[in-house]
Amino acid sequence: MFFKNFFSRSSQLIALRVVPTLVRGMWRVLLCIACNALTVMLTSLAIVSEEIKDAVCTY
Repeated sequence: MFFKNFFSRSSQLIALRVVPTLVRGMWRVLLCIACNALTVMLTSLAIVSEEIKDAVCTY
């Protein structure tokens, strides 16, 4: 009985330490993906606007 309570208590303590770390890591990964997607969108927008400017200014 003591060992059962001890192991359940230790697994709860491990979960309390591991879960926030995993959440923090996932948040960083999602933030990095969003930042990279934003960079790609802004780069493609700059390329498209440059193409539009070239097309308008040549005529």
